[in-house]
Formats: sequence, structure tokens, C-alpha cells
Amino acid sequence: MGHIEDVITRGDILDVIVQEVDKDRGRIGLKLLAKHENGAVVTPEELIERAKNAPPREDRDDRPRGGDRDRRGGRGGRGGRGRDRD
Repeated sequence: MGHIEDVITRGDILDVIVQEVDKDRGRIGLKLLAKHENGAVVTPEELIERAKNAPPREDRDDRPRGGDRDRRGGRGGRGGRGRDRD
């Protein structure tokens, strides 16, 4: 089975909905609505299919771990710029 990290990377522009805020653990639960790429909108279902079809990953050491994560967005956050959706 593929991993979402195979199709979404840092810096991608995503539309998400905040589903849960866990202040005690410093986490935010998000639901992916779409990914913007090259002027098009890609659905979560398409991203799942891409992840399923991605080649197996041999080395995962390039991924940040626990204390190495960028903390610009607050505790456990990824930071970045968001858009208000009305």
C-alpha cells in the first residue's frame, strides 16, 4: 500500500477542513478536500490512487521525525499560508 507522502509534499497547496483541535496534544485534525497542481484541482480519491500505484519506498530517512520537525506553525503544525473559505 502506498503512503500519502508519495503524492503530497511540503509546500503543496491544499484545501482542507479543520475537523478537530486537540489543545492538550497540540494537534489539529484535518480533512483533505483537494490538492492544487499546475492550475488543476486533484481530488483526494485521485491522490489515493496515485499513492497506491507509487513504487515501493526503500529509504524513509528523508522524512522529519519528532524533534526535527519544523515548528513554524505551532506545536505539531506544519505552518504555511491558508485561505479562508466562505
